[in-house]
Amino acid sequence: METQSPNTENNSFLEKDLPKKRNYLAVGEVFTYFFTKRPHINFNVRMMHGINKLSIIMFLAALIFWIIKRLA
Repeated sequence: METQSPNTENNSFLEKDLPKKRNYLAVGEVFTYFFTKRPHINFNVRMMHGINKLSIIMFLAALIFWIIKRLA
């Protein structure tokens, strides 16, 4: 039976957890959502995607505005 020091176990835990935290900062999916053409089933689905794109743009604009306001 091997005994590991607590530091070794803690480091392996942190190494396992790092890739998950990096995924939160990946914005590739947001950009592909804007530029990917999908076959739309009907008018309602097309409007849903349009409203989603508009809401993402408004959220990002408000976030940028808030950050600029806080820094100034």
